[in-house]
Amino acid sequence: MVRLTGGLERLGGLRLLVPQMRRAAAWGLVALLIAVFPANVYMATNPILQAPALPLRVSENPRK
Repeated sequence: MVRLTGGLERLGGLRLLVPQMRRAAAWGLVALLIAVFPANVYMATNPILQAPALPLRVSENPRK
């Protein structure tokens, strides 16, 4: 869901650059904000106590 909403946000931002699509893009971004805002509030008020460790790849020589 994060990737989907992020993609929609980027698409809306790009459409703001096109004068014919500006008004529709603005309303779409407002709708996206309204749809996503409750999840943001929830995550801000209910933090995860311990996030799972992510595997990290560390190369020995980054210039190879």
